[in-house]
Amino acid sequence: MDFTGEITRLLGEKTCIVAVGNSIRRDDGVGLYLADEIEKSVHGADIVHAEDIIESYVFEIADRDCENVLILDAVQTSSLPGSLVFGSMDEMGSLMNNYSTHKLSLTLACKIWRERGKKAFLLGIEAADVDFGVGLTQTVKKSADAIKDIIIETLHSTRKEYVYEQ
Repeated sequence: MDFTGEITRLLGEKTCIVAVGNSIRRDDGVGLYLADEIEKSVHGADIVHAEDIIESYVFEIADRDCENVLILDAVQTSSLPGSLVFGSMDEMGSLMNNYSTHKLSLTLACKIWRERGKKAFLLGIEAADVDFGVGLTQTVKKSADAIKDIIIETLHSTRKEYVYEQ
């Protein structure tokens, strides 16, 4: 799937990045890893570290001045570890129940955000190992680093354009 253009378009709009996962369950922490890396490189990025309690941040995110919510999370599908899943949460619908390791909370969160006029998207990376342990598997980290670079580059370029317009 070639979704670089879609991610670039999405991040060109006001977007809140929401990191979901558990850093002591190996690859389940990939969303948190991505958010940490993005924050190190992009000053002022709108990032929420929801971890595995997204329900605690639903209304905070709903009240933010953004058009989109981009959820970074580990997914479990029949794909190879490190594979990427990207799409609108509305379009994914019931498939979401099979993808995210935090399915119920995300489904309810997206409903609330939709009611507040926000569009929600999932950027998931297929997990290889979600057992207890620290650190991403090599395959998942490689995919995370590739997408991280795209996100950082896009955020830098859109921020330059925004500053120029002021």
